[in-house]
Amino acid sequence: MRRESKTVAQSRSGERGLSLRQGFLGVLLTFVAGTACAGATRSGASGSCVEEVPLGRHSVDELSALARVIQAGMRTAMLAGDGLTVRDFLQNLQESSTGVDVSLYASSGEEVYAPKGPAPDFTTLPAHVQKVLTHPKPASTAKGGVAFPLKNEKDCQSCHKNGDLRAVLTLEFNQGSEGTRDADLVAMGKITEATFDAMMTLGKASATDEFLQELPKLVPGVATAAVFSMDGRASLGDGFMEVPAEIGKRALSPTEPFAADTPEGRIAAIPLPNGPRCRNCHKESEMRGALILRFDDKFNREESARELVSASLKRVMMTGMGRLTKRFLDDTARSGLIEGLTVHDAAGRVFHDINAKIVPPNFVAEALRTGEVHASDQPGGRARVVLPVSNDDKCRRCHDDDGPVRAVITVTSRSRRL
Repeated sequence: MRRESKTVAQSRSGERGLSLRQGFLGVLLTFVAGTACAGATRSGASGSCVEEVPLGRHSVDELSALARVIQAGMRTAMLAGDGLTVRDFLQNLQESSTGVDVSLYASSGEEVYAPKGPAPDFTTLPAHVQKVLTHPKPASTAKGGVAFPLKNEKDCQSCHKNGDLRAVLTLEFNQGSEGTRDADLVAMGKITEATFDAMMTLGKASATDEFLQELPKLVPGVATAAVFSMDGRASLGDGFMEVPAEIGKRALSPTEPFAADTPEGRIAAIPLPNGPRCRNCHKESEMRGALILRFDDKFNREESARELVSASLKRVMMTGMGRLTKRFLDDTARSGLIEGLTVHDAAGRVFHDINAKIVPPNFVAEALRTGEVHASDQPGGRARVVLPVSNDDKCRRCHDDDGPVRAVITVTSRSRRL
């Protein structure tokens, strides 16, 4: 039998993935359109469903059924690690003439994959963001932090189609820990841990291994990095890295991250608990290993952190899971090194601000609090269904947040010409 070349096989695999995605979207869009047409027929409309379709009280059951179909499709795509399909589906619904608006909210109350909306007035942007957007190079902030461009490299262009710049990242450093070198080293380890967790959540062990091996080239001050398995051996990153037995034993135990001296230099050790989203691959146990970074005298708090966050963000974004990216940014802030972090896109829109307070609509907040489905009539003869999505064990493979509700789906009828 003739063996396909790797390139041809990958191409055909990509075509199958695209076909699957198109099929998923097509089935759901057909269901939505059929629901709208059914509502039009019962309302007395004639012809091929081209009348104005006000969906009122009689459509609540249809919207509820539709919400559950959407939930099932989204769940299937998300469990397959394909967040881009969910994003594309929501965008297609918003742009199509299906007679409904569909929104998805995270457990934080933030709307996920919402339409971007218009670019903000350039003059309203922070001065340092204006500078970087105008001249793509680092700029100081008024608080002593730094803003710098994230270039639109070849690897990024599958999502960021146009332009040389994909975002502006701003870091404000925690002045309270300034001068405490060990705290800074541990914080660097925690940021690396956040990157490691995000990539491993989607099973990207090979890419994670490459990232850890590249860290000494990417980040000034990092001499080497490795993840140690519970047997005490380096399994990812620098496979030749060794640490004294007593330090290795401590790092593999359920303890707080710490810094310590070794004959080869100062290290930061980050124990890795075996959390819910880790147990898809790891058996039941308290620990799954430890991440250890060794540093040299090239370490510089601001420069090293800037390069680590920049390199990490790129790799997390390449997972295609937007929520993992925002979680990584929040985990970076919790490292203790950063007190302010924002990401603006190339048009100046805020992608994420770790200090922003999210205030969801009341009906979403209520669904998150109670976990109950709610249907209601809306002004103009419309209707809305609010469907909470349970945070079950399979969902915790990626979303190990506390609470019984992982997300909320809302489906609202609208008057559209179909």
